Amino acid sequence: MLALFALLILPTTLVAGVTVANTTQLQTWSHNNAVASATARLANNAVRQSHRYSVQVQATGDATFYDSFVYLTVPRNGMGKTSDPNNPNAGQPLNDGIFIEPYVNNGMSMAWTQFMYATNVTVKVHRTDGKAVNLSSVTIRPTTLGYNLRVDGSGDLLISIPYSTRGTRFSVEFADDLYTFRNGDSGPSSYFVQTDNPNGDSYVSNFTNDMPVMATEPTNALLIFASPFETADLVPNMSDQSTYIVRDSAIDYTFLRNFTSRTLYFPPGVYYCGSTAQLELSSSFDWVYFSPGSYVKCSILFGNPGAHHGATSFKATGHGVLSGEQYVFKATPAEGFRSRTTDAEPVRMWRGTAHDTISQQFVLNGVTVNSPPFNSMDFTGNLNNLACIVNDYKQVGAYFGETDGLQNYPGSRVADVFYHSGDDTIKTYYSNVTIERITVWKGNTAPVIEFGWHSYDIHNILVNQVDVIYARWNREDSFGAIVGARSDFSNLNATDTANIQNAARDITFSNLRVEGYGAALFRVCPLETYSNITISNIWIEKQPPAASGTTTSTFKYFTDKNHGNSGVGVTNFMVSGFTVGTDRITSIDNTQFNIAAEYKHGNIIVS
Repeated sequence: MLALFALLILPTTLVAGVTVANTTQLQTWSHNNAVASATARLANNAVRQSHRYSVQVQATGDATFYDSFVYLTVPRNGMGKTSDPNNPNAGQPLNDGIFIEPYVNNGMSMAWTQFMYATNVTVKVHRTDGKAVNLSSVTIRPTTLGYNLRVDGSGDLLISIPYSTRGTRFSVEFADDLYTFRNGDSGPSSYFVQTDNPNGDSYVSNFTNDMPVMATEPTNALLIFASPFETADLVPNMSDQSTYIVRDSAIDYTFLRNFTSRTLYFPPGVYYCGSTAQLELSSSFDWVYFSPGSYVKCSILFGNPGAHHGATSFKATGHGVLSGEQYVFKATPAEGFRSRTTDAEPVRMWRGTAHDTISQQFVLNGVTVNSPPFNSMDFTGNLNNLACIVNDYKQVGAYFGETDGLQNYPGSRVADVFYHSGDDTIKTYYSNVTIERITVWKGNTAPVIEFGWHSYDIHNILVNQVDVIYARWNREDSFGAIVGARSDFSNLNATDTANIQNAARDITFSNLRVEGYGAALFRVCPLETYSNITISNIWIEKQPPAASGTTTSTFKYFTDKNHGNSGVGVTNFMVSGFTVGTDRITSIDNTQFNIAAEYKHGNIIVS
């Protein structure tokens, strides 16, 4: 593996016909064990490559276009609908959140490429299906990026990307590759149907007028992630005695559970734990580094580095990939990594233990997570002592349901993130949190921003500049919205589960955009007293029919059964600058809203 790393530090040919770059201006990479298949279950040491796109990158001042590997992820990762990673015929009794995706247009997929740059670049996209690009059929999302597009003499797309210290994360959309999602009927409890595969789920022979359009998104998605070069504090010293370099493709996770190094270093290459293991690190480890060109099939379980050597931070950095593709949905270690209904025990891509008394930071920078099998992150210990410092993080291939975004513990600072998420995406359950410049591809369950499920005492939260580039909410009971506060997890149907001794206050959600089809602005079940909550500058491009039950913003009346059944107080819940299409919404009496009568007398203000 070290020899491979040496090869990558200069522009060179690693694979026949493939030339990658690693200069001070541009770094790209490739893999020599790639499989261009959207259906196969891959060997442990193989990487899935796009069957639809190839990408090259050219830096300003360099005439050469260098290859940038295009990864691919697919629903269920070629394992089929199974609850047992060792038995493809076991069936899956759980609802894994995947419905018609494997059956439409020969199956949906998501491709992405990642590179690092320090100057303006041109990205060349080639369609391997033989189709030349028609410039009028191309959309870059978020559409606000405004990149210059051209088509070269070979019919390939050229995208001019100016350098940014924040990097960029976007979708390249082709009109002839779009799929339109329709519900089986116009009611609020419907489901997606498809006409492509009579042997697939939810097949109908043809669409009818009472099957409304709910969403549109690419069948074969392509995402581009361009990142600034890593600063010195984000790259460990390979020669340091406390650095353990992984040399074998098969990770010796039993050994690492008891090892005493502080840094785990993955050079370029493919690594795996297998479908029935996770990478459980000893408490001495406080840094995992994923080199550009590393692809690690596993999940990370930090120990307690604070207790071991007083670490005030632990890190996961680098521009490699951490992939959960070998796990089944809700893979549960205590059950042989088979699917189980419990929410507490399944694998998370990131787990660890916060120290009881030491204030710590979890630094997460540059990494791409692929195909999480469940919630992406949950730590234990004293979470009030743990802040997350997250930059340039990407989550892709979240086709399974219940694939949340990261946790944002008290004091967290999160910026420049891309989420493909099948559940609660931006979690705001803790105080003193700032989250900015988030790009979201939303599945069909839960809101984009969530601050419910339990009663919280939270304050000083800012979520700013969220671009939802695709969303496919299709049922009323999926609780789809831009902002949501779900009822108490222990009894979702009860309305007396608030705790009025808690308060959510001084919270701002601002500059929120939804391109294409959106749902409601908010769905709120107040589980604590609300004061000074602002939702401002919101734009939803369009909405499906109101009969779908997904478009109306609701604010329910809740009480506290433990304090005299008192109602939850709400003051200064402000909505301003709310637009759907070109229609500005300025009144609480608009049909966009269904507000409990108790809160319609100045508690909630729309302007």
